Amino acid sequence: MLHDVRAGDKIDPWAETARAAEPLKALLEAGFDAMAIFAGEGARLVAANRAFARMFAIDPAQAAGRRLAELGIAADAGQAAALAARLGAGGMVRGARTHLRARAGRRMIALIGAGRIELAGGAAFAVTFRDAGRGRAARARFRAAAQAAGRLKTAFIANLSHEIRTPLNVILGYGELLTEHLEELGDASQSAALEALQRAGRRLGETIGEILDYARLEAGAFELRPAAIELGPLLAAACAEARPAAAARGLSLRLEDAAPGAIVRCDRYCLDAAIAALLRNAIKFTERGWVAVRIDRDRAGGLELAIADTGVGIGADYLARLFEPFSQEQASASRRFEGVGLGLALAYRLVALNDGRLTVHSVKGRGATVTIRFDEAGGRDRSGTRPR
Repeated sequence: MLHDVRAGDKIDPWAETARAAEPLKALLEAGFDAMAIFAGEGARLVAANRAFARMFAIDPAQAAGRRLAELGIAADAGQAAALAARLGAGGMVRGARTHLRARAGRRMIALIGAGRIELAGGAAFAVTFRDAGRGRAARARFRAAAQAAGRLKTAFIANLSHEIRTPLNVILGYGELLTEHLEELGDASQSAALEALQRAGRRLGETIGEILDYARLEAGAFELRPAAIELGPLLAAACAEARPAAAARGLSLRLEDAAPGAIVRCDRYCLDAAIAALLRNAIKFTERGWVAVRIDRDRAGGLELAIADTGVGIGADYLARLFEPFSQEQASASRRFEGVGLGLALAYRLVALNDGRLTVHSVKGRGATVTIRFDEAGGRDRSGTRPR
Protein backbone atom coordinates (compact mmCIF):
# COMPACT_ATOMS: atom_id res chain seq x y z
CA MET A 1 0.00 0.00 0.00
CA LEU A 2 1.34 3.50 -0.96
CA HIS A 3 0.87 6.54 1.25
CA ASP A 4 1.29 10.15 0.21
CA VAL A 5 3.82 11.60 2.63
CA ARG A 6 4.03 15.37 2.41
CA ALA A 7 6.70 17.58 3.82
CA GLY A 8 6.25 18.15 7.52
CA ASP A 9 4.19 14.98 7.99
CA LYS A 10 5.44 12.65 10.70
CA ILE A 11 5.35 8.91 10.21
CA ASP A 12 3.94 7.08 13.20
CA PRO A 13 5.73 3.71 13.35
CA TRP A 14 3.01 2.27 15.57
CA ALA A 15 0.30 3.23 13.04
CA GLU A 16 2.28 1.52 10.28
CA THR A 17 2.61 -1.58 12.45
CA ALA A 18 -1.12 -1.52 13.24
CA ARG A 19 -1.98 -1.44 9.53
CA ALA A 20 0.45 -4.28 8.84
CA ALA A 21 -1.10 -6.36 11.63
CA GLU A 22 -4.64 -6.25 10.19
CA PRO A 23 -4.26 -9.60 8.35
CA LEU A 24 -3.20 -11.24 11.64
CA LYS A 25 -6.43 -10.51 13.49
CA ALA A 26 -8.14 -13.61 12.08
CA LEU A 27 -5.20 -15.68 13.27
CA LEU A 28 -5.51 -14.22 16.77
CA GLU A 29 -9.19 -15.16 16.91
CA ALA A 30 -8.31 -18.76 16.10
CA GLY A 31 -6.34 -19.02 19.35
CA PHE A 32 -7.91 -20.60 22.44
CA ASP A 33 -5.82 -18.52 24.84
CA ALA A 34 -5.96 -14.75 25.28
CA MET A 35 -3.66 -13.33 22.60
CA ALA A 36 -2.48 -9.82 21.72
CA ILE A 37 0.11 -8.04 19.60
CA PHE A 38 2.17 -5.22 21.11
CA ALA A 39 4.64 -2.91 19.39
CA GLY A 40 6.61 0.25 19.86
CA GLU A 41 7.94 2.05 22.90
CA GLY A 42 6.14 1.05 26.09
CA ALA A 43 4.56 -1.97 24.37
CA ARG A 44 1.51 -0.35 22.75
CA LEU A 45 -1.47 -2.59 22.01
CA VAL A 46 -1.88 -3.28 18.28
CA ALA A 47 -4.58 -5.98 18.23
CA ALA A 48 -6.12 -8.62 20.50
CA ASN A 49 -8.63 -11.44 20.28
CA ARG A 50 -11.95 -11.92 22.04
CA ALA A 51 -10.38 -14.21 24.68
CA PHE A 52 -8.10 -11.28 25.68
CA ALA A 53 -11.14 -8.98 25.82
CA ARG A 54 -13.00 -11.43 28.11
CA MET A 55 -10.03 -12.03 30.39
CA PHE A 56 -9.23 -8.38 31.01
CA ALA A 57 -12.59 -6.69 30.23
CA ILE A 58 -10.88 -4.56 27.57
CA ASP A 59 -12.28 -3.60 24.17
CA PRO A 60 -9.29 -4.08 21.81
CA ALA A 61 -10.64 -1.53 19.31
CA GLN A 62 -10.93 1.21 21.92
CA ALA A 63 -7.70 0.28 23.69
CA ALA A 64 -5.61 0.11 20.51
CA GLY A 65 -2.54 2.30 20.82
CA ARG A 66 -2.45 2.34 24.63
CA ARG A 67 0.76 1.35 26.34
CA LEU A 68 0.83 -1.78 28.47
CA ALA A 69 1.01 0.31 31.67
CA GLU A 70 -2.17 2.16 30.60
CA LEU A 71 -4.25 -0.98 30.09
CA GLY A 72 -4.55 -1.69 33.82
CA ILE A 73 -3.76 -5.39 33.49
CA ALA A 74 -0.50 -5.23 35.45
CA ALA A 75 -0.55 -5.45 39.25
CA ASP A 76 1.31 -2.09 39.48
CA ALA A 77 3.23 0.40 37.36
CA GLY A 78 6.58 -1.17 38.16
CA GLN A 79 5.44 -4.56 37.00
CA ALA A 80 3.98 -3.06 33.82
CA ALA A 81 7.30 -1.36 33.05
CA ALA A 82 9.21 -4.60 33.74
CA LEU A 83 6.91 -6.59 31.49
CA ALA A 84 7.12 -3.99 28.71
CA ALA A 85 10.92 -3.98 28.98
CA ARG A 86 10.99 -7.75 28.78
CA LEU A 87 8.92 -7.69 25.62
CA GLY A 88 11.02 -4.91 24.16
CA ALA A 89 14.22 -6.89 24.80
CA GLY A 90 13.09 -9.36 22.13
CA GLY A 91 13.61 -13.07 22.03
CA MET A 92 11.26 -15.83 23.06
CA VAL A 93 9.36 -15.94 26.36
CA ARG A 94 7.95 -19.31 27.37
CA GLY A 95 5.76 -19.98 30.41
CA ALA A 96 6.78 -16.88 32.38
CA ARG A 97 4.66 -16.54 35.54
CA THR A 98 3.49 -13.13 36.65
CA HIS A 99 0.63 -11.60 38.65
CA LEU A 100 -1.92 -9.74 36.53
CA ARG A 101 -5.24 -8.04 37.15
CA ALA A 102 -8.12 -9.69 35.29
CA ARG A 103 -11.79 -8.78 34.89
CA ALA A 104 -13.36 -7.02 37.89
CA GLY A 105 -9.95 -6.52 39.47
CA ARG A 106 -9.42 -10.22 40.18
CA ARG A 107 -5.75 -10.97 40.69
CA MET A 108 -4.48 -13.98 38.83
CA ILE A 109 -1.26 -15.83 38.15
CA ALA A 110 -0.77 -15.73 34.40
CA LEU A 111 1.46 -17.85 32.22
CA ILE A 112 2.86 -15.65 29.48
CA GLY A 113 4.44 -16.66 26.21
CA ALA A 114 5.79 -14.14 23.71
CA GLY A 115 7.62 -14.15 20.42
CA ARG A 116 8.99 -11.47 18.11
CA ILE A 117 7.37 -10.95 14.72
CA GLU A 118 8.44 -8.62 11.91
CA LEU A 119 5.80 -6.36 10.39
CA ALA A 120 6.01 -3.60 7.82
CA GLY A 121 6.09 -0.90 10.48
CA GLY A 122 8.84 -2.63 12.46
CA ALA A 123 9.19 -5.29 15.10
CA ALA A 124 6.18 -6.41 17.16
CA PHE A 125 5.50 -9.07 19.77
CA ALA A 126 2.77 -11.71 19.78
CA VAL A 127 1.85 -12.49 23.39
CA THR A 128 -0.36 -15.21 24.90
CA PHE A 129 -1.91 -15.04 28.39
CA ARG A 130 -3.17 -18.12 30.24
CA ASP A 131 -4.82 -18.12 33.67
CA ALA A 132 -2.84 -20.72 35.63
CA GLY A 133 -5.48 -20.83 38.37
CA ARG A 134 -8.23 -21.62 35.90
CA GLY A 135 -6.07 -24.44 34.55
CA ARG A 136 -5.79 -25.98 38.01
CA ALA A 137 -9.52 -25.62 38.57
CA ALA A 138 -10.23 -27.24 35.21
CA ARG A 139 -7.94 -30.14 36.05
CA ALA A 140 -9.68 -30.56 39.42
CA ARG A 141 -13.06 -30.63 37.68
CA PHE A 142 -11.75 -33.14 35.18
CA ARG A 143 -10.44 -35.41 37.96
CA ALA A 144 -13.76 -35.21 39.80
CA ALA A 145 -15.67 -36.03 36.60
CA ALA A 146 -13.32 -38.95 35.86
CA GLN A 147 -13.81 -40.32 39.39
CA ALA A 148 -17.59 -40.00 39.05
CA ALA A 149 -17.44 -41.77 35.69
CA GLY A 150 -15.35 -44.51 37.27
CA ARG A 151 -17.95 -45.02 39.99
CA LEU A 152 -20.74 -45.17 37.41
CA LYS A 153 -18.72 -47.64 35.36
CA THR A 154 -18.17 -49.87 38.38
CA ALA A 155 -21.89 -49.79 39.24
CA PHE A 156 -22.77 -50.59 35.62
CA ILE A 157 -20.36 -53.54 35.60
CA ALA A 158 -21.87 -54.92 38.80
CA ASN A 159 -25.40 -54.64 37.39
CA LEU A 160 -24.36 -56.12 34.06
CA SER A 161 -22.70 -59.05 35.81
CA HIS A 162 -25.92 -59.80 37.69
CA GLU A 163 -28.28 -59.25 34.75
CA ILE A 164 -26.33 -61.50 32.36
CA ARG A 165 -24.85 -64.16 34.60
CA THR A 166 -28.06 -64.91 36.53
CA PRO A 167 -30.20 -65.92 33.52
CA LEU A 168 -27.20 -67.67 31.95
CA ASN A 169 -26.76 -69.79 35.08
CA VAL A 170 -30.47 -70.68 34.94
CA ILE A 171 -30.14 -71.78 31.30
CA LEU A 172 -27.05 -73.89 32.03
CA GLY A 173 -28.67 -75.36 35.14
CA TYR A 174 -31.79 -76.48 33.29
CA GLY A 175 -29.58 -77.85 30.52
CA GLU A 176 -27.79 -80.05 33.05
CA LEU A 177 -31.11 -81.21 34.52
CA LEU A 178 -32.41 -82.15 31.06
CA THR A 179 -29.21 -84.03 30.31
CA GLU A 180 -29.44 -86.02 33.56
CA HIS A 181 -33.16 -86.71 33.03
CA LEU A 182 -32.65 -88.04 29.50
CA GLU A 183 -29.72 -90.18 30.67
CA GLU A 184 -31.95 -91.74 33.32
CA LEU A 185 -34.53 -92.52 30.60
CA GLY A 186 -31.85 -93.93 28.34
CA ASP A 187 -32.74 -91.39 25.64
CA ALA A 188 -29.64 -90.21 23.76
CA SER A 189 -31.53 -88.53 20.90
CA GLN A 190 -30.96 -85.02 22.27
CA SER A 191 -27.45 -85.53 23.63
CA ALA A 192 -25.73 -83.63 20.82
CA ALA A 193 -28.11 -80.68 21.09
CA LEU A 194 -27.76 -80.46 24.88
CA GLU A 195 -23.99 -80.77 24.68
CA ALA A 196 -23.92 -77.90 22.15
CA LEU A 197 -26.13 -75.86 24.52
CA GLN A 198 -23.77 -76.45 27.43
CA ARG A 199 -20.69 -75.68 25.31
CA ALA A 200 -22.15 -72.44 23.99
CA GLY A 201 -23.27 -71.41 27.47
CA ARG A 202 -19.83 -72.03 28.94
CA ARG A 203 -18.21 -70.09 26.11
CA LEU A 204 -20.57 -67.17 26.68
CA GLY A 205 -19.91 -67.29 30.42
CA GLU A 206 -16.14 -67.26 29.89
CA THR A 207 -16.39 -64.33 27.47
CA ILE A 208 -18.58 -62.34 29.85
CA GLY A 209 -16.22 -63.09 32.70
CA GLU A 210 -13.20 -61.86 30.74
CA ILE A 211 -14.94 -58.67 29.65
CA LEU A 212 -16.14 -57.89 33.19
CA ASP A 213 -12.74 -58.63 34.71
CA TYR A 214 -10.99 -56.38 32.21
CA ALA A 215 -13.53 -53.61 32.80
CA ARG A 216 -12.87 -53.88 36.55
CA LEU A 217 -9.15 -53.59 35.91
CA GLU A 218 -9.70 -50.48 33.78
CA ALA A 219 -11.90 -48.98 36.51
CA GLY A 220 -9.33 -49.81 39.22
CA ALA A 221 -11.97 -51.92 40.96
CA PHE A 222 -9.75 -54.78 42.14
CA GLU A 223 -8.86 -55.20 45.80
CA LEU A 224 -5.92 -57.57 46.00
CA ARG A 225 -5.81 -60.09 48.81
CA PRO A 226 -2.29 -61.48 48.58
CA ALA A 227 -1.70 -64.84 50.20
CA ALA A 228 0.90 -67.59 50.12
CA ILE A 229 -0.13 -70.02 47.35
CA GLU A 230 1.50 -73.34 46.51
CA LEU A 231 1.71 -73.49 42.74
CA GLY A 232 1.64 -77.26 42.28
CA PRO A 233 -1.88 -77.97 43.59
CA LEU A 234 -3.29 -74.81 41.99
CA LEU A 235 -1.94 -75.77 38.56
CA ALA A 236 -3.06 -79.38 38.97
CA ALA A 237 -6.61 -78.15 39.57
CA ALA A 238 -6.42 -75.76 36.59
CA CYS A 239 -5.16 -78.53 34.29
CA ALA A 240 -7.87 -80.92 35.52
CA GLU A 241 -10.50 -78.33 34.67
CA ALA A 242 -9.04 -77.66 31.20
CA ARG A 243 -8.29 -81.29 30.29
CA PRO A 244 -11.79 -82.12 28.91
CA ALA A 245 -11.54 -79.19 26.46
CA ALA A 246 -8.07 -80.37 25.40
CA ALA A 247 -9.27 -83.96 24.99
CA ALA A 248 -12.19 -82.77 22.84
CA ARG A 249 -9.61 -81.39 20.38
CA GLY A 250 -7.44 -84.51 20.56
CA LEU A 251 -4.69 -82.77 22.55
CA SER A 252 -2.67 -84.01 25.49
CA LEU A 253 -2.34 -81.66 28.46
CA ARG A 254 0.45 -82.37 30.91
CA LEU A 255 1.82 -80.71 34.02
CA GLU A 256 5.56 -80.79 34.78
CA ASP A 257 6.52 -79.67 38.28
CA ALA A 258 10.28 -79.16 38.51
CA ALA A 259 9.95 -77.03 41.65
CA PRO A 260 7.79 -79.03 44.06
CA GLY A 261 6.53 -77.08 47.01
CA ALA A 262 7.09 -73.73 45.25
CA ILE A 263 5.09 -70.94 46.88
CA VAL A 264 4.25 -67.48 45.56
CA ARG A 265 2.50 -64.61 47.31
CA CYS A 266 -0.26 -63.13 45.19
CA ASP A 267 -4.02 -62.82 44.85
CA ARG A 268 -5.53 -66.25 44.17
CA TYR A 269 -8.40 -64.92 42.04
CA CYS A 270 -5.98 -63.09 39.75
CA LEU A 271 -3.69 -66.11 39.43
CA ASP A 272 -6.59 -68.52 38.77
CA ALA A 273 -8.10 -66.19 36.16
CA ALA A 274 -4.77 -65.55 34.40
CA ILE A 275 -3.86 -69.26 34.18
CA ALA A 276 -7.38 -70.20 33.02
CA ALA A 277 -7.22 -67.56 30.25
CA LEU A 278 -3.78 -68.75 29.13
CA LEU A 279 -4.85 -72.41 29.07
CA ARG A 280 -7.97 -71.56 27.06
CA ASN A 281 -5.81 -69.69 24.56
CA ALA A 282 -3.27 -72.49 24.26
CA ILE A 283 -5.98 -75.11 23.67
CA LYS A 284 -7.94 -72.90 21.26
CA PHE A 285 -4.96 -72.16 19.02
CA THR A 286 -3.57 -75.72 19.00
CA GLU A 287 -5.14 -78.06 16.44
CA ARG A 288 -2.86 -81.04 17.02
CA GLY A 289 -0.12 -82.04 19.43
CA TRP A 290 0.03 -80.99 23.07
CA VAL A 291 -0.15 -78.27 25.69
CA ALA A 292 2.36 -78.38 28.55
CA VAL A 293 2.41 -76.50 31.85
CA ARG A 294 5.77 -76.39 33.62
CA ILE A 295 6.95 -74.93 36.94
CA ASP A 296 10.68 -74.36 37.24
CA ARG A 297 13.31 -71.98 38.57
CA ASP A 298 15.54 -69.76 36.44
CA ARG A 299 19.29 -69.45 36.92
CA ALA A 300 18.83 -66.80 39.59
CA GLY A 301 16.46 -69.04 41.54
CA GLY A 302 13.30 -67.14 40.59
CA LEU A 303 10.09 -69.02 39.92
CA GLU A 304 8.84 -69.41 36.35
CA LEU A 305 5.55 -70.79 35.11
CA ALA A 306 5.53 -71.64 31.39
CA ILE A 307 2.54 -72.70 29.29
CA ALA A 308 3.75 -74.06 25.95
CA ASP A 309 1.84 -75.47 22.97
CA THR A 310 2.35 -76.86 19.47
CA GLY A 311 -0.26 -74.53 17.98
CA VAL A 312 -0.33 -72.10 15.09
CA GLY A 313 2.08 -69.64 16.71
CA ILE A 314 2.12 -65.87 16.43
CA GLY A 315 3.50 -63.77 13.58
CA ALA A 316 6.43 -61.49 14.37
CA ASP A 317 4.54 -58.43 13.09
CA TYR A 318 1.70 -59.06 15.57
CA LEU A 319 3.82 -59.65 18.67
CA ALA A 320 4.08 -55.89 19.34
CA ARG A 321 0.26 -55.66 19.64
CA LEU A 322 -0.21 -58.95 21.46
CA PHE A 323 -1.40 -57.46 24.76
CA GLU A 324 -3.81 -54.92 23.29
CA PRO A 325 -7.38 -55.67 24.41
CA PHE A 326 -9.82 -56.94 21.77
CA SER A 327 -7.07 -57.33 19.16
CA GLN A 328 -6.65 -60.49 17.08
CA GLU A 329 -4.07 -61.54 14.53
CA GLN A 330 -6.89 -62.58 12.22
CA ALA A 331 -9.59 -59.95 12.65
CA SER A 332 -11.66 -60.59 9.50
CA ALA A 333 -15.03 -62.32 9.42
CA SER A 334 -13.32 -65.40 7.96
CA ARG A 335 -10.97 -65.87 10.93
CA ARG A 336 -10.41 -69.47 12.01
CA PHE A 337 -10.62 -69.05 15.78
CA GLU A 338 -13.44 -67.83 18.02
CA GLY A 339 -13.12 -65.28 20.80
CA VAL A 340 -12.99 -61.52 21.38
CA GLY A 341 -9.20 -61.17 21.66
CA LEU A 342 -9.08 -60.46 25.38
CA GLY A 343 -7.44 -63.49 26.98
CA LEU A 344 -3.78 -62.48 26.75
CA ALA A 345 -4.48 -58.83 27.55
CA LEU A 346 -6.41 -59.87 30.66
CA ALA A 347 -3.74 -62.32 31.80
CA TYR A 348 -1.02 -59.71 31.27
CA ARG A 349 -2.84 -57.13 33.41
CA LEU A 350 -3.71 -59.62 36.18
CA VAL A 351 -0.11 -60.82 36.42
CA ALA A 352 1.26 -57.25 36.39
CA LEU A 353 -1.19 -56.27 39.13
CA ASN A 354 0.53 -58.86 41.34
CA ASP A 355 4.04 -57.67 40.46
CA GLY A 356 4.65 -60.54 38.04
CA ARG A 357 5.98 -60.37 34.49
CA LEU A 358 4.38 -62.11 31.53
CA THR A 359 6.30 -62.62 28.28
CA VAL A 360 5.59 -64.54 25.07
CA HIS A 361 7.97 -66.33 22.73
CA SER A 362 6.57 -67.68 19.48
CA VAL A 363 7.46 -68.63 15.93
CA LYS A 364 4.67 -68.71 13.38
CA GLY A 365 3.64 -72.29 12.74
CA ARG A 366 5.71 -73.66 15.64
CA GLY A 367 3.59 -72.92 18.67
CA ALA A 368 4.02 -70.44 21.50
CA THR A 369 5.34 -70.32 25.05
CA VAL A 370 3.90 -67.91 27.60
CA THR A 371 6.10 -67.43 30.68
CA ILE A 372 5.13 -65.86 33.99
CA ARG A 373 7.97 -64.81 36.26
CA PHE A 374 6.95 -64.29 39.84
CA ASP A 375 8.14 -61.79 42.38
CA GLU A 376 7.93 -64.01 45.46
CA ALA A 377 7.91 -60.90 47.70
CA GLY A 378 5.10 -59.26 45.70
CA GLY A 379 1.43 -58.85 46.34
CA ARG A 380 0.87 -55.22 47.26
CA ASP A 381 -2.55 -54.22 48.56
CA ARG A 382 -4.81 -52.26 46.23
CA SER A 383 -8.14 -50.62 47.01
CA GLY A 384 -11.39 -51.22 45.19
CA THR A 385 -14.15 -53.83 44.96
CA ARG A 386 -13.16 -57.44 44.69
CA PRO A 387 -14.94 -59.28 41.86
CA ARG A 388 -17.45 -61.92 42.76
